Parts: sequence; structure tokens; C-alpha cells
Amino acid sequence: MLYFLDQGGETEFGGWEAVYNSNLNCSERYAVAEQSSGAVFNLKDTAYRTSIEYIDGRVMTRAQVSTGIVTSRSRYFFFAVGNCNTACTADYCADGVDIYWSLNSTNGNDGMFYFGADESSLWATAVVFFSIYFLVAKNVLSIRRSLLNERKYHVTVSFLVVSVYCTWIRLLCDVVVYTKYKNSGKRTPAFEAISLLFAGISECMLILMFMLIMKGWTIVRRKISANGRMRLAIYLAIYVTAHFTCVLFYTQGVDPADVVYMFDTWPGYVLGLLRVALFLWMWRAKRVTLYKYNSKVRFYQRFTLFSSLWVISLPLLVCINYAVDEYFRAKLLYGIELFLLALTHTTLTVLYNPKYASSFPFHATTTAMLRGGVRMSNPKDISETQLRQATEISRRIKYGIGVLQQFSRDLTTFLEEIDPVEKDLIENDEELPGLGTAPVANAANTNSASKVNPFSRARKDKIPSVQSF
Repeated sequence: MLYFLDQGGETEFGGWEAVYNSNLNCSERYAVAEQSSGAVFNLKDTAYRTSIEYIDGRVMTRAQVSTGIVTSRSRYFFFAVGNCNTACTADYCADGVDIYWSLNSTNGNDGMFYFGADESSLWATAVVFFSIYFLVAKNVLSIRRSLLNERKYHVTVSFLVVSVYCTWIRLLCDVVVYTKYKNSGKRTPAFEAISLLFAGISECMLILMFMLIMKGWTIVRRKISANGRMRLAIYLAIYVTAHFTCVLFYTQGVDPADVVYMFDTWPGYVLGLLRVALFLWMWRAKRVTLYKYNSKVRFYQRFTLFSSLWVISLPLLVCINYAVDEYFRAKLLYGIELFLLALTHTTLTVLYNPKYASSFPFHATTTAMLRGGVRMSNPKDISETQLRQATEISRRIKYGIGVLQQFSRDLTTFLEEIDPVEKDLIENDEELPGLGTAPVANAANTNSASKVNPFSRARKDKIPSVQSF
């Protein structure tokens, strides 16, 4: 059994690449292993060796070797098994190697020693972001309930909800994978596949939502043109195909001895180029949308900033991939990816929260979007529905003014009819039987008393008659 060390520097895997898939014969590869690391284990010399005879006549030998390696820095180790002495007839001298092997490597302190140097913080990172996304998912559920009550839970918001919960499920699978690996040193391929699947769904949902929002759908327009829908569908189909091709190519079609990063493949490069194209298109779409509709400016400024930051993060991570050491790459890129994703999801939940009126983007209800009752356009334009509503309001106001005018005329006529009756009542007043006249104070006031005093009595006694009239 041979093992090879990385070389460090710019030719990190130079020694291994010179041996792996090369034209060197077994003896030459044996010599490279001795020169680079000096580590060659002869399995026939190990004390842990037993022979097992199978029913078909084959005899298999079981051997076990254990060793320890101390290095001054983090390194990659590549193990290989070879049979170079083809002339001998003793054990372990067959012309080929029919082998079933298991390699158990430990590293670091107790409790985390199954993780390599490039994986030392993956479990802690997954647990932390799983807890963070539990709170984000709870907040998204609360916002969804509020938007449903206000009838403003649009399709674009549902894409955000799906993306958040897919990320939460992905992190749950990551926690399961890394917890089992921490305890037993064994992977769980099923949960790893589920994690990659939900990560892809979450990413595609965000991409779709970004494109629709940048076109103004559910924000300032009710419908996207047929050509616009076709272009969005073509781009999304290419992106989804490239993403899952990259995942399948990395998990099934790539030799792990050649590639140590998922996006260091040709589908990964295609994804990076698609992200760059989407980044440029988003800024152009924002300018066109604001130029045509000139509304929701504050929302689009914040939305474009955080969404474009996440979109361009993949090409940046691919570039960082070549700038950092291989043994530090996995945990760094995993943490940056989850941080930017959590930042984007959290920002979108704040923007979609109806409590923050300054950034809340929706003014049309879901019913209006489905039935077309509101034309999502420039607020200065007047739609046909608004004209009909204004005409109906004007008709009702005109009718109310007519009713008030008729009431005013009737009241005037009533007052005019009351005036002669009151005059006749005053002039032709009669005393009720049995009532005496008031004493006359002096002769000089007889005429005035005869005019004033009866009027006072008449108004006091005859008011009920006037009211009944």
C-alpha cells in the first residue's frame, strides 16, 4: 500500500497527478511514493493477516495495517494499492489485485476526528444555519399569514416561501449527514442526494422570483408580454438543466481523485456564466421597469442590491475556489454560500412584511391580479374600471344634490304658507269663554293694551292650534 502527499504551493497535487492516470509502470510509481513521502506499507509483513477459502475455490487473504502520520500543516493524502513484483510466486505476488478495501482515517480531537482538515467546521456551520433558518421559516410563515389576510399573497411571495423551506430541509439533511459522519465516519449518500436536490430547488425558485420581480410582475404590472414570458422560460430551462447536470456530473461522472470542488467542472462553468448574464440582465430590467412605470423606486433599489449580490456570488465563489488552499476551501465556501443565502432570504422577508409600509411592494390584491380588475401600470393613468367607478360616484352625488334642492323648495313653500295663518290668528283672536279681561291700568294705554295684551294671550293659548296646523 502506497500513499502520496500533496506538494504545496502552486503545484498542490503535482506529485499525485504525475502518478495517477499516467504512463508510469508499477515500479516507477512505487519509486515516486518512496521519494515523495517514504511511506510504503508491505501488506504481507503485517501481523494482522488471515486466509479465507471460498466455496468456488478462490482463496482470499485479509490483511490489516494501522499507522499514524504527523505533519506540520494540513495536507491531502492519496492512498493506492499495487502489486509490483510479478515474478515471485509467494503471497501477494499475483499479476493483478482483486481487492475489497476499507480505509478509516481519523484526524483531530475526540468527537470530531473523522473530519478532515477541510471539513472540520462543516458540522458546526450546518447546525448554526439550521437554527437560523428555523427562525427565518417561522417569520416567513407569519408574513404569509398576514398577506393572506390582506389578500396580497402573490405567486412571487410563494416562491420565496418555497425557497426558504427547501433551504431549511437541505440544512436538516446536512445536519443528519455530518452528525452521522462525526459519530461513525460513514457517509449517508441518500441524505446527501436529498440535500443537493432541495438546494437546487431553492436556488431555482429564487432565480425565478428575481426575474419576475425585475419584470415588474405583481409589483407594477399584471401581465408580462408573450415574448418576455418566452425569454424567461428559455433562460430558466437552461439554468435548471445546467444546475442539475452539474450535480449529477459531480456525484456520478467525476473521479474524486481529480476534482475536489463541485463547480470545478464544465457544467459549473456554465452555471457561472449564466449567473453573470442574469446579473447584467437584472440591472437592465430594473432600469426599464422604473423608466416605464416610475413607481416603487425605494423597493426596487433595495431589492436589486441584495438579489444581485446573491446572483453574482456563485461566479465570485468559483474565483475564490482558485485563490484559497484546497484544505481550507470546502468549509470557507460552504459558510459564505449559506451566509449570503440567509442574508438574501432575511432581507426579502423584511421587504415583503406589510408592517413596513416604506418598502412593502404590493398594492393590488390577488383577486385583482387574477381577474384583471386593476391594471398594474403608471399611477397617473386612469383605467376603464376607474372611469366607471368615478361616473357612478358622480351620478350619486348629482342625485343627492337634487334631493337637497327639492327639500329646500318644499321648506320655503311651507314657511310661506304658515305666514298668513299666523297673521290671521293674531288679528282675529277670540277669548275663550269664562276668561276675564285683564284690568286696564289707565285710559292712556287702552288702545295699546287692546292690541298687545290679547296678542300675548292668544299666542299663549293658540300655539297648539298653530302647531297642529
